[in-house]
Amino acid sequence: MKTNTWICDVCGGEITEADRGWVEWLLRTEGEKKIGRGLRLVHAWPHSPRKNEPRCQYDQAVERGKDGSTLLDGSLSEYVGAGGLMELLFMLSEHELPEDEVIEIIKRPHIPGYEHARMHFNAAIAEQVFEPNTKPGFYKMADINATLAWLGKKRPE
Repeated sequence: MKTNTWICDVCGGEITEADRGWVEWLLRTEGEKKIGRGLRLVHAWPHSPRKNEPRCQYDQAVERGKDGSTLLDGSLSEYVGAGGLMELLFMLSEHELPEDEVIEIIKRPHIPGYEHARMHFNAAIAEQVFEPNTKPGFYKMADINATLAWLGKKRPE
């Protein structure tokens, strides 16, 4: 099973290279406080399989109209590797986005196999592929690998 790609949070399609992916979130200000939401990984605009509007990325005008949020974003390539991990950890330290959203985005490009296993953990547990003994979403590498192996048997390439 191929695991060095990412899955778009909007269309569910595969993002085959970091420079074809985009990390984006929304931020609004209430007085001195900055409040973020909607951190996600999507296809970069030119690589979206959706050829008509809306593509996979947020529509900035629509989001601004909802609550005055500003769109912040960058290429997925800026968030991979050690430098990317540091960027994401900085985001976490700023406390502007929900902590669980930032932690999830950190795991996706940095934990081998996590991206392709993450949506299948509950089914793998139900099928007794592994017995969870950690907090949900923080599975051991052996559990991630067991889930990927199970998926490979279910859906051979």
